Amino acid sequence: MSNRVAQLVTFILSLIVGALGLFLLPLGLMVPPFILFPLLLGVVALSSSLSASWASAPLVSHQSYSRLLPVVGITEITAAGLTVVLLLFFKLVGQVLLPIVLLFGVFTLIVVSSANWATWRYRSAERALTMDILVTAGMVALSAIVFVGVYLLSTRLGLIGP
Repeated sequence: MSNRVAQLVTFILSLIVGALGLFLLPLGLMVPPFILFPLLLGVVALSSSLSASWASAPLVSHQSYSRLLPVVGITEITAAGLTVVLLLFFKLVGQVLLPIVLLFGVFTLIVVSSANWATWRYRSAERALTMDILVTAGMVALSAIVFVGVYLLSTRLGLIGP
């Protein structure tokens, strides 16, 4: 498979997996946007970077593997930057001018694009499969803990809930 086709397939797969974050949008009915968007973009960044990293390995003819930590780091930094832009926009304008789903879709495309770029930019000839599995499991567990922790802290601070 050519490198361009492999990149396109990886992008499509990570976009599909990253778009699963849309299923978290109903949380917006009870969570304010300044809490919801960082959580959503964090989930999209983690899921798209992990899926792009894991999907890229079998798609290339040469034996190179994406380095998991730089890929996830760059994608999460992109999501954090978009979150800062969005929060500043909320602060300055006071409202979102675009529908939330459209805005989230555009931000998802940007985050997935950064995951795809980082997947193909940070590659290595050797792979530590056990370490990659442990890092993936650790990141998924940590993201679940952060997600629940932010929700509970927001409830405790009175930002959400009755």
